[in-house]
Amino acid sequence: MPGFGVAAQRRLAESTVLIAGIGGLGGAAATYLAAAGVGRLVLFHPGPLEPADLNRQTLMTPSWLGQPRVDCAEATLRRHYPDVEVVAVPEPITADQTSPFLVRADVAVDARHNFPERLLLNRLCVELGVPMVEAAMYGAEGQVSVVRPGETACLAGR
Repeated sequence: MPGFGVAAQRRLAESTVLIAGIGGLGGAAATYLAAAGVGRLVLFHPGPLEPADLNRQTLMTPSWLGQPRVDCAEATLRRHYPDVEVVAVPEPITADQTSPFLVRADVAVDARHNFPERLLLNRLCVELGVPMVEAAMYGAEGQVSVVRPGETACLAGR
């Protein structure tokens, strides 16, 4: 790609992306970010893998049902992209759990379906000055927006 040489690839390899929600959207984002060469992925998602998750979550396999979803995603990403550091956090987005990771992230990806967590992540990103890519789906409709603290509006409309 024009303008994307060795120096840019090196910056990408040194970058960290926090992904909140490792379902259909977050799993796809993690896969493509790892394939592009992002050096470190921090995955947040509570709860175990359930049968209803399998139709849209390509990082998962049926043999992993009942296991923490982020652990499954981590295993798949490590197998396919061994040079990418993957940190799996089987927790919801909370200020105490998320802030220590977010402060070291270059960007956050919000792929949660839960509005309280999405709004909290947005607030934390604005407070810490971390850009956030927010993605959401409802049925066959999708939405993507970017929040750049100090430059664009946030999800709370401030």
